[in-house]
Parts: sequence; C-alpha cells; structure tokens
Amino acid sequence: TPKGVLTELPGEGLGSRGFRRATVSAAVGRGEECKAAVAEALFAWDIHRLAGLRVEPQGSRVELGQSVCIQLPRPLSRVTGRVVVTKLVNVPGESALTYASAPGHPEKGWSQMRVAMGESGDVVFSVETLSRPGRWWSQLATPISRAVQARIARNYLAAAQTVAAR
Repeated sequence: TPKGVLTELPGEGLGSRGFRRATVSAAVGRGEECKAAVAEALFAWDIHRLAGLRVEPQGSRVELGQSVCIQLPRPLSRVTGRVVVTKLVNVPGESALTYASAPGHPEKGWSQMRVAMGESGDVVFSVETLSRPGRWWSQLATPISRAVQARIARNYLAAAQTVAAR
C-alpha cells in the first residue's frame, strides 16, 4: 500500500480520531443476473461514472492496489482526489470494492461499495464510508463536504438501480 494511504479497517478505533461513518443501502433488484450486472458495473468503475463522477484512467477495470483519480461533477469539477483500491471481494452472493484516499485527497478515509444477494434472491447495494477532512480547505467546508458525500452516495445507489433495471 502506498505511503499515507489509510489501511485500517472499519471498527479499528478510527471513530475516536474525528472520522465520521456513513452508510446507505437500497434493494436494487432480484436474482443472480441482477447481482452479476451490478458487480460488473462496479468493477468497471461504471457505478462511479453513472453517478456523475469522472474516473481516470478511463476504460480501466478495478484492480487491487490500483490508483485512480476521481473527479466530481460540475460545478465542483475542480475537486479531484486520488484513491487506492485496498480490497476486492467477488464471491457467490457478494461483490465489494474498498478504496482509501491517497495523500492530497480532500478527505482522509475509505469507501466501500458492496452488492450482495440474500437467500431470498433480493439484491442490495450498499455504500459505507469513513472519513474526515484531509485538507485545510475541506476542514473549513465540512458541512458542504458532508452534503456532497451524501449526494454522491445517493447517486451510487441510483446508478446501481439503473444498472439492475437494464
């Protein structure tokens, strides 16, 4: 893992250091085909793109240790952040992508997107984040940063629902 990348996993004492946890989830469909389609979109960075974000390099697939730059949509398109993929899961019933912010990112922390199919066949997409301001200006703009993060998380859910409905 590159120097400065947050590698601690959820629940390892980060809450005491000013980190804020946020989780959103929604049922997006039913069945293995739905789960597979959403997982494919997640691992192709399409969930991010459908949520309005730009991912560089374009056309890349998720790989463990990969470093990508994620850019916010307009009017915040000057805000970019590099992240490093720290964990991938792709097993029957569950697929997940976890990445951590790299040095210089506006926020310090990690995000995990997960698609899971329960025994009932329901497919649920979830987004969990743990973050705190990583730059002086993001510290000053904490309420705005949190609102932007919440909006992006909702956009991820909508993107997963779009993929599941195809």
